[in-house]
Amino acid sequence: MDDRNDDIFEVDGELEALEEVDDIITLYDEDGQGVDFQMLDMITRGDDKYLVLYPLEDEEEEDDGSLVILRLIEGEEDDTLESVEDDELLSELFEEFKESHKDEFTFED
Repeated sequence: MDDRNDDIFEVDGELEALEEVDDIITLYDEDGQGVDFQMLDMITRGDDKYLVLYPLEDEEEEDDGSLVILRLIEGEEDDTLESVEDDELLSELFEEFKESHKDEFTFED
């Protein structure tokens, strides 16, 4: 059985294909360029779920330690991801992630 799960996601209004193998997710832009992310956590707030993703850089690119937090919208056939536009909510989600993973990661203020 194939462990891959291929879905179509919409990020910022653009349809993107998603491949998930274990905790590595590849998001594709409208030009078919893929970016790999490691899924670090899923945070649930009420009925909403948010994915905390870490971009996996090419060996040539410098790692700046940034994270991406996207809202997961589960559909009947396909799921979508969308950017979190509310800066206060984004900050709260990041603080929750930092608190729950303080023993695993070192965070800079």
